[in-house]
Amino acid sequence: MGLFGKPPPPPDPKEQATLWRSQFRSEMRAIDHQIRKIQFEERKVQQTIRRAAAANDTYTVRTLAKELVRSRKTTERLHSSKAQINSCIMELNTNMATIRVTGALGQSASLLTAMNSLMAVPELQSSLKSMSREMQRAGMIESMVDDTMEDAFGVEGEEELVDSEVQRVIDELTVNQLSQMGSVASTPLPARAQAATAAVHAQPQEEEEMDALSKRLAGLAS
Repeated sequence: MGLFGKPPPPPDPKEQATLWRSQFRSEMRAIDHQIRKIQFEERKVQQTIRRAAAANDTYTVRTLAKELVRSRKTTERLHSSKAQINSCIMELNTNMATIRVTGALGQSASLLTAMNSLMAVPELQSSLKSMSREMQRAGMIESMVDDTMEDAFGVEGEEELVDSEVQRVIDELTVNQLSQMGSVASTPLPARAQAATAAVHAQPQEEEEMDALSKRLAGLAS
C-alpha cells in the first residue's frame, strides 16, 4: 500500500520493458560464461581420454566419454536457451511500439511460449521466476506452465540412449588408438585391456586426475 493506504501507482510499462531486456541480456552473458567453462573442462577431458586410449584403458575412456556426451548435450541446451532469450528480447522490442501507441504492454503468446521453454532450463529457473511473475501482473503473458523437462540422459534406459553417442565421441578422439579393441561402448574389457587398466589404476595421481575431471565436468553439465 502507498501513502495514506492508497495502492502504489503501476510501474511504467516502458521502464518495465527496458528492465526486462537488460535482465535477458545479463542472462545471455551468464550462459556464454557457463558455455566457456564447460568447453574449458571438455578440452582437459579430451586429453585424458586420448591418454587412456593409448594405454588401452577402456574403463577410463568410456567413463569420461560419457561425461563428455552429457556436457555437450548441456551446451546444446544452453545455446537453445540463448536463442529463446533472443526471441524474448525481439518480442519486447516489438512491444515497445505498442507502448508508444497505447501506453500499455500488449499480451504476447510467443513470449509466453519462450518463457515456458526457458523456465524448464534448470540454470535459468530461479533468475526468471520473478520476471515471469512481473510479466503476468503486467498482463503481458498468461499463467506459466509449471513443469520441467526431463534430461534425456537422466531417464530409465540411459545406457541404451548414450551408447551410440559415447562410441561416436570415442571414435572422434581416439582415431586408430583403439583399433585393436573393438567396440568400446558395449563390449566387455578384453584381457589385455584389463591388464592395462590395472596398471593405469595403480597410479594414484592419474586416477585422482580422472576423478577430478569427471566430477568437475559433471558438475558443470548438471
